Formats: sequence, C-alpha cells, structure tokens
Amino acid sequence: MYFPSFDADSMYFEDPTGNIVELIGRRKRDLFGDLTKESFLNISEISITTPHVVEVGEQLQDLGIPLRSGTEVDPHELNFLGRGDKLIVLVPPGRKWYFSKKTAVTFPLEMTWNDVVIKLDSEGKLEL
Repeated sequence: MYFPSFDADSMYFEDPTGNIVELIGRRKRDLFGDLTKESFLNISEISITTPHVVEVGEQLQDLGIPLRSGTEVDPHELNFLGRGDKLIVLVPPGRKWYFSKKTAVTFPLEMTWNDVVIKLDSEGKLEL
C-alpha cells in the first residue's frame, strides 16, 4: 500500500503472537541493496490504544511530542504525534486496523521517548 502523505509504502503482517506489524519503506530514506538487519533503520511508529485518546494526546503534547496535523486530537480517529518518521499513533479501542479483521485493543505498554519513560496501564491511562 502506498501512502502519499508519508511518501511511503507499507506491508502488513502478523507476528507470532497475533500483533499487527507494519513494515514501512520510506521512499526518500531507505537504502537499496540486499535486505539485511542493517536495512531496518528504526521503529517508525508505535500505537497507543486507549479509551482516553484526548487526555493521553494532551499529555503527550505536554511532553513536547507535537500533533502531526491539525490542532486537536480526534477521539474517534488515528492521531499521529511526533516528528519526521518517529511517530506515536494514538487510536481509540475498537478501530479496525488496515487490511485486517482485527480491532485495536488497549494493552499495557512501556516505551522511552527522548529519555522519558512513557507507560500505559491496562485501563489506557498514561503514567510518566
């Protein structure tokens, strides 16, 4: 699938535990040649699924993670926060993932963004 707004091609598959994984090839950034582990430059997008989309979106923006487009987080749609090709995809539970019959579900998550540890609990509340 080609996404013009990102100038990127994506391929979707499931990992062994059933998570949806998107492999993104950014056209102006990717290296050519054999596909090796060095071809994978970074994790580009991490999804946060929460029923508290607006609240979590505001907390992320308070950390300095900007909303990619628009001025307000939409509680019913995909919201991209971040810069360049490092993004958090904020989404409400129940949203159907592209090319899948699966819907977004809230799970605990922990990640580090610019040395700040971000934790999402099982209820979808953000802990910093």
